[in-house]
Amino acid sequence: MALNSDIPSWVLVRFRDVRYIDGIRSIPRLLPRGELDGRLTKPIDFQFLMSFWGIYPSSLGPLIPAILLTIAGAAEIGGSDLGLKIPVYLLLLGLGLIVHYSLSIFFTAFSFVVTRIEDIQWLDSGLRDLGAKPIDIYPKFIKYIFFTVLPIAFYANVPVWVFRNNFNSLWVVYTFAFAGFALWASRQFFYHCLRRYNSASS
Repeated sequence: MALNSDIPSWVLVRFRDVRYIDGIRSIPRLLPRGELDGRLTKPIDFQFLMSFWGIYPSSLGPLIPAILLTIAGAAEIGGSDLGLKIPVYLLLLGLGLIVHYSLSIFFTAFSFVVTRIEDIQWLDSGLRDLGAKPIDIYPKFIKYIFFTVLPIAFYANVPVWVFRNNFNSLWVVYTFAFAGFALWASRQFFYHCLRRYNSASS
């Protein structure tokens, strides 16, 4: 399915500057210094603690103009069902953030079993760049990978598809199910790797 030619290319939300998981990304850097040991002993879920550690409202700042630009682009397209498409778009965008968060959790989990993996954030950055490109430019087997193993298609492509004339509502169901599974699976893997962690100060 090709993107409609009447949809401006700048409606694709970019995740490059969205810094809402800096706490999670800091784990590979803090582990060798033993700076996480104290946080592990706190009476609070460790993943929850690190997910919201040092988070600021401004960290989602770059996402806001991207959403506004997308809505403005959709308004130019028009259509009687625009009032329905925008809420669905925002829902898919939120689910895309969950998928991105889950993939980041999965990558970060390796830092508990593999030393010197601080540069894993560059892999995340590279995948976000790929996810910001129209998925239609990739071969079919690459598309399959981007919807399953490395689900970067959910970052920007799937949300903006709602503005296509031939949008299939089953994408909402699949995205919702995939985001839920990804969040559950990444948490299981995160704590599986965390149980194998030996304190850096021991």
